[in-house]
Amino acid sequence: MQTEAAKEITAASPAVSSNGGTWQIISFTSLSFVVYLAIGLPLAILPEYVHMRMGFHASLAGLVISIQYIATFLSRPWAGRISDRKGAKISVLWGMSACTLSGLLMLAAAALHRDPAWLSLTFLITSRLVLGVGESLGLHRCNALGNL
Repeated sequence: MQTEAAKEITAASPAVSSNGGTWQIISFTSLSFVVYLAIGLPLAILPEYVHMRMGFHASLAGLVISIQYIATFLSRPWAGRISDRKGAKISVLWGMSACTLSGLLMLAAAALHRDPAWLSLTFLITSRLVLGVGESLGLHRCNALGNL
C-alpha cells in the first residue's frame, strides 16, 4: 500500500525504459573511456621517446606533453559553442574524429623517426594539438551527451 507522497513521486518521475537507459550509460561510458585512453596512453611513452630516442632536450619533451593541455584550454570555448549550436552528439563525433586523426599523426611521427628528426617532432606536436582539440570536443561534451 503506497502513501500519497509515494504515488506523487512515482507519477512525477519520467518513464525510462530499462534497456534505453542502459544503452545510454554504456555509450557514455564507452565514449569517455576512448577519449581518456587516447589522452592517457601517450603520457607514459612520449617524454622518454622525445628525449632519449629522438635526442631532443628534456624541456622539449615536456613541451610536447604540455601543448595538448594548452590546446584543450584554448579550444574549450569554441567547443562549447559548437556543442550549443550543433548539439552534443555532433561535438562528440568531431572529438572522436580528432582523436583518430591525432593517432594517425602520431603514427606518421613514429614512421618519420629520424628522416629528419624535426619533421617527426612537427608531426608529434601537431598530433598533440589535435588531441587537445579532440579532448575539448569529445570529453567536455560527452558529459552533456550522458544527460540526454
